[in-house]
Amino acid sequence: DMKKTVTNSCISVFQNGKWGVINSKGETVIEPTYDNMLVIPDASEPIFICQTDVDLEKGTYKSYAIDDKSNKIFGNYETIEAIQNIDKDNNVFYDANALIVSNNGKYGLINFSGKQLLECKYDKIEPIKYIKNSLMIQLDNKKGISDNSGNIITEPTYSDVQALTDKYEDGYIVKNSKGLYGVINYNKKQTLDCKYSKIENIYGNEMYFVTENNNKEVIKSGGEIVVKNDF
Repeated sequence: DMKKTVTNSCISVFQNGKWGVINSKGETVIEPTYDNMLVIPDASEPIFICQTDVDLEKGTYKSYAIDDKSNKIFGNYETIEAIQNIDKDNNVFYDANALIVSNNGKYGLINFSGKQLLECKYDKIEPIKYIKNSLMIQLDNKKGISDNSGNIITEPTYSDVQALTDKYEDGYIVKNSKGLYGVINYNKKQTLDCKYSKIENIYGNEMYFVTENNNKEVIKSGGEIVVKNDF
């Protein structure tokens, strides 16, 4: 993609007590007039997230987006947020495809062109820790999973969802209302039913180390037992 290679990347800067944005040539993109750091979800896209009315004690703030001319964009949403995550080494990274938006206290998803990916109907949307392209969507205290293009991998029917490994292609551990775990893969297929009290991935195979009714087992996708109670 030639456009990406020649694009100037943008960097937040702090000058005289205010925040702005410069590009990699050192040219000013946004004059430093903002009280809070401008979040740049993708250094090659002219989208900057501003926060105002920040109350650290309550943990509340308002947020909106501007372009490289300081014009407000995506103004039909009440809040607009970058999707901030951390990797296994606690490095912060942002989703480079989607933004979380809200109206009337309900959350949805848009892409960087402003196209709606998920309508604003969820009680919460947040990244699944340590893993790219994976969002927890919550409705009525039940959790599900979406990717960052708005494809629903599983509807909000679980009490918890988490990543199986640090690669989204390896799938997700889901927990049902009885506190038992199963596995759903990235292609929306239930690999393991929710009947295990513990599940761990065995690296590099579609095999899992599980505990079921106090039996420790190595099983394959689909639940076939490979090694039983031999530890």
